[in-house]
Amino acid sequence: MVDCRESTIGREQNDLKIHLPSWLNKIDNNNYLCLFYVRLVKQIPHPHFRLSIFHWNAKYILEIELERYKQVYKWQEDDVSSVDEIEKILSPAFLDHTMGLFLEMRRGLNENSKTN
Repeated sequence: MVDCRESTIGREQNDLKIHLPSWLNKIDNNNYLCLFYVRLVKQIPHPHFRLSIFHWNAKYILEIELERYKQVYKWQEDDVSSVDEIEKILSPAFLDHTMGLFLEMRRGLNENSKTN
């Protein structure tokens, strides 16, 4: 069981540190507020996209960003053997498909912006 009374959450270099005010640490009758932190596992260099792999809430999260658009893919940590397995998904064919989805997102936003 996690001790949720700690006011600083995070132990590793890339962990998000959260300092809770003392009044927020305890909700009522010893039921403590638990905050789970998102850890940046890896950023993968790419000429067009920002590729980031996070770990949060027993899931690996792949975020692919281009301009103001974002695509997110999630895996339970039991479903992948390592972060390398997620990286293998990032083939040129997958990233070309991803670019097509980003262009479609932009096109949809532009069309809806003009009609409103």
